[in-house]
Parts: sequence; structure tokens; C-alpha cells
Amino acid sequence: MNTLKIIYISFLYFFLVNDAAGQIVINGRSPVRYSSAGHKNSLSISYGNIFWVDGKNVPLSGSSYSLRSSYNPGFEDNTNHSMGITVGYERTVARRFTLRTAFSRSKLATGMRNRADLITTDRSRITQLALYSQYSLTRNINRRFQFQWLAGPELIYVKKDVLVHDYVDGEGDPKHYRQNIAILEGGIVSGLGASFQISDSFCLFSNAMVGVSLPGRGFTATSSGLGLKYMW
Repeated sequence: MNTLKIIYISFLYFFLVNDAAGQIVINGRSPVRYSSAGHKNSLSISYGNIFWVDGKNVPLSGSSYSLRSSYNPGFEDNTNHSMGITVGYERTVARRFTLRTAFSRSKLATGMRNRADLITTDRSRITQLALYSQYSLTRNINRRFQFQWLAGPELIYVKKDVLVHDYVDGEGDPKHYRQNIAILEGGIVSGLGASFQISDSFCLFSNAMVGVSLPGRGFTATSSGLGLKYMW
């Protein structure tokens, strides 16, 4: 996780330094800032989270031997959460309409990891590839602060790799139980975004989307947190 933060900070520093000298053009006595309306492409990086409910998950009925009395039947095993870096690319196809692709891969904290009656070692990971349509809800695209509506499909690949220590189910002897499965799902999400232009080539942004994952009765929520976008 510390490595991801270092990459994120290095990316921010590199592009801010690279753009510092070129964002203002002196025209006579008054500085004139370029408009971002002519930009066609952008690269972005953000640190956000993914909340995913596995609609086809089958909960474990047993517990770790020493924690059998801690079982909480109201807790859902199918709730999973991850936090990590997402990289994206955008292409403007019309004045207020863009297409955005996003890719992320990070550790996944599964529902079993959070159960009080299980002693687990969780090495699960989630990979997400998405294609969003993005429409500006702000009529004046030259404004610094803007809102967007986003919608589109997501492809989710999950590698669940959880080792449960001293697992017992019924009257059997405690032994290690490992869940090692791969899950591939598609999702349809929609939500809102906001952006603030800090220079001719850079803006801060944040997106939040919710939707369903298919097949099954799953649910997914994706948030970009606070990200940085480089435009050209």
C-alpha cells in the first residue's frame, strides 16, 4: 500500500512541475489562461475504492474452533471491499461528451476476513476494467467547476484466496480450510462526477457510481476518491 501511495505522489509531482511554466501566457499587461475546451485526450490517476457484493456467494456455515461462540448470523459473507489506484484515459467525441476507460487492480478484503468467528489469511485480489460514457451537466464547458453524468459497463475479475485457520463445521476435527476460486462478472453502473480545473492542463476530479453485477444478484459501487487528470 505504501508503494501505491509513492507512485501516486510521484505522478502528481511530475506533471505539476512539467506544467508549471506553460499554463499562463503573458499577453501585454494581463496574463491570459488557455481554455480547456480544445483538449481531446486526458490521462488520469486516482486513489479510490470498490464495494462489491457477490450475489452468488455461499456463506461458510462453520467457524474457527476457538471462536465458535463469536458467530454473528446477521453478518453477510458476500460483502467485499478494496482500495487502490485506478488509471484512466478519456477521449472527447463531442463538445460535452467523452468516453472514459479505467483500469484498477488491488487487494480485496472479503466478507470472511471481517467475520468475528473466523481466523483468516486473506490474499484475495480484484481487477476491474470499465468503459464509461461521460456527459457534462454544465452547459459552459469553460467553467472551472463542472458536474458530469457517467454510465457504462464494468468487467470484474476476482481471485478469492482465503485460508481459514482451525475451521470446524459440525462435530469434525478443526483443520485449515482454503477457499481458492476465480469469479468473472460484468456490471452496469451509473453515477455523478465533479471536476475542478486547476490549470490549462490539469484538473482535480471525483466520481461515484453504483449499479448491479451480473449474473446473479450482485451489487457494485465504485468511487474514484480524489484524482488528478492531465489533459492535452
